[in-house]
Amino acid sequence: MSKGVRDIARELLKRPSGLASKELAASAGCTLDTASQAIGALVARGEAFRASLGHRTVRYFLTLRESENYLDKHKAPLKQKTKPAAFKHDKAEAIIPKDLKITKCPGFTGDRFEVKGPIFGGFVDEWKTLRGIRD
Repeated sequence: MSKGVRDIARELLKRPSGLASKELAASAGCTLDTASQAIGALVARGEAFRASLGHRTVRYFLTLRESENYLDKHKAPLKQKTKPAAFKHDKAEAIIPKDLKITKCPGFTGDRFEVKGPIFGGFVDEWKTLRGIRD
């Protein structure tokens, strides 16, 4: 009797290096989609544990401890954020040509959506009134 993809995956999970979808596809002679589905089923059953280094770099292991150890060894350390360089010319004055005409815009007045007059009810009341619906 031939072994199924999941059986081959279970054997490959026993290796210290774990298992990747590409390796399973090559070993089982199946497509990458089939290999990914088989591993996903094992993860859902709790028979395999995911060690994800990125959205496309994932290895699977037989135990949670093995997957955590793999992550500890291979995960890149977080980089410290550096402060932006200080702007050295913050006290420099603007150079304005003599022939440049400067126009000043008046300040903003009022609100574009300002409502003038009293506000009655709400949207639902108006909607019901227009349709002849009464409570």
